[in-house]
Amino acid sequence: FGDIDPTNNSASVDFAVDCINLAVDKTTPQTRFTAGSTGSYNIAVSNNGTIATIGGLVVTDTLPAGLSVPDGAVTLSGPQAANWTCNSASNTLTCSSQAAIAPAASSTFGFTVNIAFAASGTRNDSSPFGMSV
Repeated sequence: FGDIDPTNNSASVDFAVDCINLAVDKTTPQTRFTAGSTGSYNIAVSNNGTIATIGGLVVTDTLPAGLSVPDGAVTLSGPQAANWTCNSASNTLTCSSQAAIAPAASSTFGFTVNIAFAASGTRNDSSPFGMSV
């Protein structure tokens, strides 16, 4: 008794795996921030995956030294601002959304920051922030 035909002992199947693949991009439309005034940032959460997001999304952004947002609820602007809520504590924004983001789509919101009189340095659009889903 044994295997009569050892050449038929394997098989392969190709299949697509559906996934959510998120990217976060923080930008400012301004070319220069002026000390003692305000500036604005936009955060875009893009779904580069093959299925829509489900459940809650949370984006956390820690502002660099010299920029601030008052503690508490943050006023948002932009195309999908109504889909997000943001709160600030010690210059860390925590923003959440329950709205689904379709594949190849994004959700964008903006907020205003205060620029300290003593602020100096080069603007860096890729300041550190993290995201959890």
